[in-house]
Parts: sequence; C-alpha cells; structure tokens
Amino acid sequence: MSNLSCHQTRRKVYEYLGDELDVKAKQEVDGHLAGCQFCKAEYDLERTISKLVINSSFSSEPNSNFFNKISNSLRSELD
Repeated sequence: MSNLSCHQTRRKVYEYLGDELDVKAKQEVDGHLAGCQFCKAEYDLERTISKLVINSSFSSEPNSNFFNKISNSLRSELD
C-alpha cells in the first residue's frame, strides 16, 4: 500500500486514467488501489464510465486535450 490517502488517490484517479502521471505517482496510485477496496471500486467505476463515454462519443481517437479537459473539470469538482 502507498502513503496516499483515499482523498489524494481520488484526486489523482483521473490523471491516472488519462495516463498523465509520472512513474512514481502511478506507482503510488497502484499501491493504494491494491490495498484499498473502496478506492479500487471507485476507480473501476470511473474507468468503465470513461470507456463508455469514449466509445459512444467518438468515431476516432479523442484529441490530446480530451483527457486534460475532463481531468481538470473533475478535479475542480473535488476541490
């Protein structure tokens, strides 16, 4: 398990989903998700929602700003 709290992990989940974290931050999130069933369940839900949105909204790959816009929007919701 990592030193991240549940709150810190939830704040990083969107960047994690968008593959925007550096190696160390990704490992910290991985570690927390491995040891926290609550955060793992929330991560799985967010991953499923993201896949559904992408699959239903785009006939091609989203542009590079797509995940950044979603991440910023969702991060502001957490603040």
